[in-house]
Amino acid sequence: MAAVFLVTLYEYSPLFYIAVVFTCFIVTTGLVLGCWHNLDNRLP
Repeated sequence: MAAVFLVTLYEYSPLFYIAVVFTCFIVTTGLVLGCWHNLDNRLP
């Protein structure tokens, strides 16, 4: 269902699709970097 929704979005507006993917990438990168930062703080 999600794949059909994404394909429909892409056909409707490629720029919006790119913005959604870019936003997800930024959020994921932020979470990963945040987790690494917390682990670095916990190490002696």
